[in-house]
Amino acid sequence: MLEATGGYERGLVCALHQAGVTVARVNPRQARDFAKSMCALAKTDEVDARCLRDYADVLARHKDRAKFITPAAEPEREQLAALMVRRRQLVAMRVAEGNRLEVAAPRAVRSTRAVLKTLDKQLQDIDRDIDDHIDSHFKQQRQLLDSVKGVGPVTTLTLLSGLPELGRLNRREISKLVGVAPHLGWTS
Repeated sequence: MLEATGGYERGLVCALHQAGVTVARVNPRQARDFAKSMCALAKTDEVDARCLRDYADVLARHKDRAKFITPAAEPEREQLAALMVRRRQLVAMRVAEGNRLEVAAPRAVRSTRAVLKTLDKQLQDIDRDIDDHIDSHFKQQRQLLDSVKGVGPVTTLTLLSGLPELGRLNRREISKLVGVAPHLGWTS
């Protein structure tokens, strides 16, 4: 078991899968909540490791153990996710530079515009790479998503890269997974 660390854990998860090791990637908040429930209030590497070991032991004996296991990712979907992450980074840099341009001193405007032009070119390149990758590996799913009114290229990219269960689960299961299913029977 390991905690999700914003993508830094991906390489380890892939290596463990390739070695035939079952792995569960857990939400850091859930791991911390488990640690608190065990009265482990200190936050050190040693305490974290012990708590993750204990949490893994509990999950290993859980009746629904299989739902905690992280499935092996398809290499094509991992590549698409990496392209999506890079696209998000470029968009964030583009927004930051655009904001700087608004308040840039006259002598800095030329430099900021040059960076914006470079970022625009990089965004065009990554969008082309994404389109090519989707056409090569997810063409049928893309066609289905394109047929839905209001679903554009970025939504398609997000769904294809981050939701491998799409098309494998029924509508209730998928809506519950992504957190849009209404919870019936709430009490106040």
